[in-house]
Amino acid sequence: MLIVKKLSDNSKDYLNTYYEIIDQMKNDMQNVEICNSISKVYIEQIIPHKKAAIALSENILRYTTNVDIENLAKNIISEHSNEIEKLENILETCMRVCNSERDVNLYMRRFNEILNNMLNRLNNISTTNNLNALYLNALIAHHEGGISLAQNALSYTLCPELKTLANEMIVKYTAQLVIFRQLLRNLG
Repeated sequence: MLIVKKLSDNSKDYLNTYYEIIDQMKNDMQNVEICNSISKVYIEQIIPHKKAAIALSENILRYTTNVDIENLAKNIISEHSNEIEKLENILETCMRVCNSERDVNLYMRRFNEILNNMLNRLNNISTTNNLNALYLNALIAHHEGGISLAQNALSYTLCPELKTLANEMIVKYTAQLVIFRQLLRNLG
C-alpha cells in the first residue's frame, strides 16, 4: 500500500517558489543569443545558473531552522554573487575570443544535453516536507550540472580569464558536493 504524505503549506510555498526559480533559470539560459564566441555565450548562460543558486538559497533561508543549512545558504549567496561580478567584469574582454561555427554548434549541442538533464533532475525532485533535504538535493543536481557546463566550455578555446574561473568553479563545486552529501546524510 502506497502511503502519500500531505505537504504542509510551508512546503507548498517553498516548492512553488522553487519551481519558479528553476523555470526562470531555464528561460534565461536558453534565451542567450548564440554568436561566434563560446566565451560570451557561456558567461551569459552560467550567470543565470549562478543566480538560480542564489535564489534557491534565499528561498531556503525563509524556511530553515537548521544552522548548518542556513550557513551553507549564506555562503552560496556570497560566493555566487562574487562569481557573477567576476564574470560580468570579464565579459567584454572575453567576447573577443571567437570560435568556429562548428565548435559553437558542438558546444551548443552538448550544452542542451546538459541543461535538459539538469532540468529533468531539478523538476523531478522528490517532494517532501523535509525542505532542507529538498534544498540539498537541488544543490547537488545544480552543481553537478554546473560542473558539466564548465567542462563543456573548457573543451573549446576560451579567454584565459574565463578558463581560470571555469576551472576554479569545477574544483569548488566538486568540494561542495562532498559537503552537500554529508549534510544530507546528517539529516537522516
